[in-house]
Amino acid sequence: MMLKECNLNPSMLEGMKKGSMPLANALATIANYFSVSTDFLLGNEGNRDEYHQVIDIDDMLSEKEKNIIQEYRKLTTEGEDYIHNQFFMAVGMYKKLRLDADDMLSEEEEMIIREHRELTPKGKDYIRHQLVMAASTYKKFQSHAKMES
Repeated sequence: MMLKECNLNPSMLEGMKKGSMPLANALATIANYFSVSTDFLLGNEGNRDEYHQVIDIDDMLSEKEKNIIQEYRKLTTEGEDYIHNQFFMAVGMYKKLRLDADDMLSEEEEMIIREHRELTPKGKDYIRHQLVMAASTYKKFQSHAKMES
């Protein structure tokens, strides 16, 4: 991963494992990638942890986020560009819809939405079923009322 991102040849790493020293520009690229000095890589400075907090990004990501990243990495450059553009268009639309929807909701509707978000999935299914039944009954009532008038 690091070699690919730094545009370095894998054979350079194999040579380093066998004791050969990389060229200065390769060493500078590696140091930049890890946010350390070339002196640190050469062993002329103290412990890396004195300078940087080590963060394991896997601990910060949900399984859903990890899956998205794995699928994204399989894409071609064109695919990455397409997904990137679609993602930010979707985020923009979502934000606009949320802002527009928030402006249009009454206090009662906002309260219903807040309470709905606190329900378990089973509770949400029950409410959804009740609403469908109520809407169906209301439509039948309207239909009978029109026929009588």
